[in-house]
Amino acid sequence: MKRAMAVVGLVLLATVPSVLIIALVGWFVTDQVQQDLAQAAAGSTLESDRLIERSAAELRELLDLAGQDCTPEVVARLSDATMRSSRVGSIGLLSADSVVYCTNTGPTTLVTAVPTGRAVPAEGVYVGWIENSLAGGRSIVVHVRAGTRGGVVGRIDPEEFLERIEGNLVGPRGALLISIIDGPTLGRAAPHSEWYLTRYVARARSTQYPIEIEASTDEGYVWSRFLQYIPLLVVIGVGIAGLVLWVAVLMLRRRRPLDEDLALALNRRQFEVYYQPIVDIQAGRCVGAEALLRWRHPKRGLLRPDVFIPLAEQTGFIIPITRWLFDRVRADILLSFPEQEHIHVGINLVAEHLRDTHVVEDLKALFADGALNPKAITLEITERQIIDNFRETAIEVMERIHELGCSIAVDDFGTGHSGLAALQRFSVDYLKIDKVFVDTIGTDAVSRPILDSIIDLGHKLQLELIAEGVEQRHQVAYLRARGVRYAQGYYFSFPLTLASFARFYREYNGVVPATTVSA
Repeated sequence: MKRAMAVVGLVLLATVPSVLIIALVGWFVTDQVQQDLAQAAAGSTLESDRLIERSAAELRELLDLAGQDCTPEVVARLSDATMRSSRVGSIGLLSADSVVYCTNTGPTTLVTAVPTGRAVPAEGVYVGWIENSLAGGRSIVVHVRAGTRGGVVGRIDPEEFLERIEGNLVGPRGALLISIIDGPTLGRAAPHSEWYLTRYVARARSTQYPIEIEASTDEGYVWSRFLQYIPLLVVIGVGIAGLVLWVAVLMLRRRRPLDEDLALALNRRQFEVYYQPIVDIQAGRCVGAEALLRWRHPKRGLLRPDVFIPLAEQTGFIIPITRWLFDRVRADILLSFPEQEHIHVGINLVAEHLRDTHVVEDLKALFADGALNPKAITLEITERQIIDNFRETAIEVMERIHELGCSIAVDDFGTGHSGLAALQRFSVDYLKIDKVFVDTIGTDAVSRPILDSIIDLGHKLQLELIAEGVEQRHQVAYLRARGVRYAQGYYFSFPLTLASFARFYREYNGVVPATTVSA
């Protein structure tokens, strides 16, 4: 089940980057299309402005006819100008009240529409439209006015605009729509007669004339642009997915086999024992050490107990590991301290050891040949383990350990529940004061009085006290003054290999000249 979930997790982990990249490219393509539409609308607006300006320039040449009667001579001149113009479809004279009364085809009466809200200037260029003009439909008209004399007007078919701007179409189904602001739509440029509903639109307005142009395209064009990136997406997606999978597999390999490696660690001789010295601060002598188990993992390096001991408890490997630790400590003591005089080594037990008597049988085997004195071994059990295992089996285990001649220490005292009742029921020899309380010495910490309470409790119960985590000289002085007998911590030494601890023990106790001892 876990493996299947891991596989699903890997697939999802590899898929997420690809999905994110696809979404990012989709956003990029959409943004590019919107920019293209904006440029198309702006460019088309500039083209329409140029057409109007050039048409207005042609009409200005006829301003001298403004206000004249529609005589054959005037009509002929208007007709000639229309024939010569490539932009203006028809030309007429405009009265002061915006009525076209004469065109290149003769007298007429036409009214040009004024966009809502736009005032007609007395002079200059004005753009409007004509409904139902001579060419039918709507046409754009350009007025060039000359004050009270009226002016000249030119009709420009919207197709003239559309022909000039259709090169700005975006996509095969793109469209360009030209309109009079506050007025009607005049025409649209599109490659098909059918008008497609579009999703992507951009608009631009002329800064000089009431002209607005809308550029649009459909989703098909956006999709076609997106498909252009598919080869690149495939390469990037496969690369990132492969990289993510590779990293994930490495991480899984780093985590997954830990329980499997734990089963092989003993046979592969990967466990090591370090010794942290314990000093009698009243007598100024080193009296022993706490045995600290380490796992030198081939890939993860040196692992602390809090990394693998919980796993060993869950998998049941804690029993053979502890048995190995017993044998290793026995061998180390017999090798480096054959006289076993005044040497005590603490070995940590876990809750599993209090649930049946197998640990007692293992200890019996340890002392069976009489080579190792049981007094050299102290079994350390945390306060929480005692509380959580407050049952007859645990009491029996601890009593039988005492019967063998070993001492029992309560580790991390003060950090668990209130263990006074358990201390009165269980037979223990030492209380180990946790580092968290030792650190309060010389401070104003709220928890500082707890240290004094633990010390007083130990004295009242006639238990020896061992302070853990001692790192400062003033801590040693305070503990010594309060009657604490034993201490361990970096102030005295880091955890040491067997050879370094044996040298430290002899030098500290003045057996050999002192030299620098390093961990």
